Amino acid sequence: MTFPIIPDLEMATYFSSNVQRCTTASLAILVCVFMLQLVSIESHETDLEKELLLTYQEKVAFDKFKSQVHRNITHNLMKTDLFMLRWIRAKNLDVHRAVRDMYDFLDWRKTNRIDSINDEDWSDMIAEHPYRMDVVDLQGRPVGVGSIGGNWNVRRTVLQGKLPRLNRYAYKLVEEMFNRVYEINMKQPNVTQFSVIASLEGFNVFNQGCPLCLTTYVQLLTVYNRFYPNFAHAITAINTPASFSVILDLLRPMLNKGTSDALKVYGYNQKQWKEYLDKEVSENQLTEEFGGTRPEDE
Repeated sequence: MTFPIIPDLEMATYFSSNVQRCTTASLAILVCVFMLQLVSIESHETDLEKELLLTYQEKVAFDKFKSQVHRNITHNLMKTDLFMLRWIRAKNLDVHRAVRDMYDFLDWRKTNRIDSINDEDWSDMIAEHPYRMDVVDLQGRPVGVGSIGGNWNVRRTVLQGKLPRLNRYAYKLVEEMFNRVYEINMKQPNVTQFSVIASLEGFNVFNQGCPLCLTTYVQLLTVYNRFYPNFAHAITAINTPASFSVILDLLRPMLNKGTSDALKVYGYNQKQWKEYLDKEVSENQLTEEFGGTRPEDE
């Protein structure tokens, strides 16, 4: 528990000057008020402010890491202290590993032309694997939403010889979310993460869980875990059939702690997953499939 500095000095003065005259009961009341003030201040501390609190060891590792890579970074969001702090934490404060992975990230971006990936024509892939990126949650975070089980026939795409393009499409989705965070962050500095909501209704191992299909999921997880650490506030899967657990069990060893903590998996009990989603996203942001009131064609 952290104890913030109390800005109201008059309260502390009052407490000090009157403590001698207090009865035991009134002293207890004053102590309760004092502690409630502490809790109130702490409860109003934003997630961003909490995330920016560093231990001494984190500060030392952060400063070393930043001094070695900052001048070579061109992406504005990647230059921020928050991005670099998440990065060094994701690498367990191992400065050597953090620097190595950062330069690998920069090389990967250059080799795969990531800076311009969203400018390419993706109409064929969007038609086969649709999603929407115009949703925001109650905190203003961008939310990627997709009906994976019903619309994404990954096996068909693979058999059409489009596996490399499908993998690149996965890169495009992550980078688009990353850029959405940056765009919103320019207006709302407290927005520093994204969320994902996927409906798995209709999922089957044949169309979405074939061996070659898994390579795309592995690619996506590898890239996210290594290059976009802890940028997901929540990754929520709803209407998941029992067969999905087979795929999830295969992928779980690849999940780092941040990704594992962000993952929420719900079955077909709409009451359960809707109760959770209602706390995260307004109903008018989501279509009926996701428990909302938004028209499908909007």
